[in-house]
Parts: sequence; structure tokens; C-alpha cells
Amino acid sequence: MSRFLAFGILLILLGGCNEKIKEERIYWFENETELTNKFEIDLSKGFIIIPIIAENDTLQFIFDTGANQILIFPNEQTNKLKYIKGKPLNSKEGIHNIGGRFIHNLNFHFESINFENVSGIMTDMERFPAEFNSYIKQMGIDGMIGYDILKSFPLQLDFESGRGTVYKNSNAINDGKSGNLLALSFHDNKPYINCKIKSNENSIETIKLQFDLGNLGTLELIPSTINGFDIPENAEKKEGYGISGKYEIYIGVTEKIQLGDIEIDSIPTAFLPNNIYSESGRNGKVGLEVMKQFNLTIDYPNERLIVKE
Repeated sequence: MSRFLAFGILLILLGGCNEKIKEERIYWFENETELTNKFEIDLSKGFIIIPIIAENDTLQFIFDTGANQILIFPNEQTNKLKYIKGKPLNSKEGIHNIGGRFIHNLNFHFESINFENVSGIMTDMERFPAEFNSYIKQMGIDGMIGYDILKSFPLQLDFESGRGTVYKNSNAINDGKSGNLLALSFHDNKPYINCKIKSNENSIETIKLQFDLGNLGTLELIPSTINGFDIPENAEKKEGYGISGKYEIYIGVTEKIQLGDIEIDSIPTAFLPNNIYSESGRNGKVGLEVMKQFNLTIDYPNERLIVKE
């Protein structure tokens, strides 16, 4: 009898460890009557840093339009987070090679947006390039977020004033008809825009760029994917790196690109001799150093980007 009793107690204890993954909810606080919330844009660490409130602590998250999942960087602060562990992750897509573990039932909020029982990735920092790993630790950055905010809530970034605005919905954007309106397309929950570029043959080519505010560079181009476009002869060979790994690049200058009616001249550019990405039709990416000179309204629900000079 005692053996059966002990076995039953063991089953109860084991069953208690199997906490269920709860249904995710991301919503505007129900008692919040305002349709907008202002927040500070912190660029002092290079990236766009936004405040995330979790377990009564303020965490520093990179706001990255290229982040299609929530990433948590393990440290003293994030070790206090409550969640349940999921399956180990071993992801590889092109150069993307992020290790870690899925985690579930995370709870936190950003301004009036409540994140309830969301999933993310607790990263294995040793799988990142050493330069990125060191930078994250030195700057005290706790995580990265993008799509999980933007999929439901438009967001405006006014870099000149250092202020951002998050909107309850697209109807709350009161100046959506002004500025340059660019269509957003998506692949794997990452946003893309079309712009125009002058080729080596002086023809104007329409190219597709990932809109990547988590990229601290200016412009990245894959010449082999653009008609009549080559790596400039005076470009200097370098090694590029990011969250996903290291790769070969050539540093030079692009004469001009055009975003809607906005022309941008003499842009420092990383030219990739090889296409390291799996997305078809992608010609490169445009990063924070180009886009932070503008006022941006990012409206995923209506698949648009509003750019103001």
C-alpha cells in the first residue's frame, strides 16, 4: 500500500510541474480611455531602446522592425521573469543561427499595451557573434521586440524630438494623409518597402528593401539581384556582423536612392557579394542611420509606412 501511495504522490508532483501554455493576449488596457501614449526614444546606446515593464522592473528592449519574435537576453534582470520553458531552439535560415529555448506565458507591458501569456525565445548568448554579445552585456540591454507590438498597434517615431507615440488603432492616427506614403509588404513577419535606385547604366531600377530599424547601418545592397548594378570599384572589403552572424561585405557609397518623393544622396553602403538571405525578391535592407532623419509612422494593420521630412 505504501508503494502505491508513494507512486501516487510522485504522479501528483510531476503533474504539478506541467504548467499549461496559456492563450496569448495582446491588448490595450481596458480602463485606458486615451487613444495614444507618448514615450521617450532612447538612442544613446545606438539602437532604439524602449521601456518594457515586467515584474515591477523596467527592462531595456531594442525596438527592431526586423524582430519577428520576442528575444530575451539572459542576465540578472531577465532571470527574475516568470515563464515556463518550452523546446530548445536551433534555428538556421541563411546566416540566421540563433540558439536558445522557447519560453511561454510571459507577462509585461509597454505603455498602454498589455502582453499576457506571450511566447518568446530565451537566447543562448554564446551563439551570437562575440562583438554583439559583448555589446549587449556592456549596454545592459535585456531583449528585443518589434512585430509583437506593431502587428496590432501603429507607432510613430519622431527622432528629432526624441518622442514616440503608440496608437490604439489606425483610426487614431490623425495625420495619416500627410507625408510620403510607402506600401509595406511582409515576409516572415518582417516589413519591406520598394524604393528606386540609379544603376551603373544610369537606368532607374525599383528595388525591394527590408525596413530594418534594428540594423545600425545605413544601406545594404545585394548587387547580384539588381539589374545593371555592380559593386563600386573603389569599395573596400570588410567583415560585417550582426545578431545572426558574420559575412563578407564591401563598403562604398550609393549615389542616390528615392523613397517615395524623397531623394537621399551619397549613402554609405554595405555591398554583399553573395546573397546570404533566403527571401526571394529581396535586394537588401535600409537601416536606422538612413531612416532616423525622418519622422516615421509605422502602420502594419494598414500595410503602410508614412515618412515625413
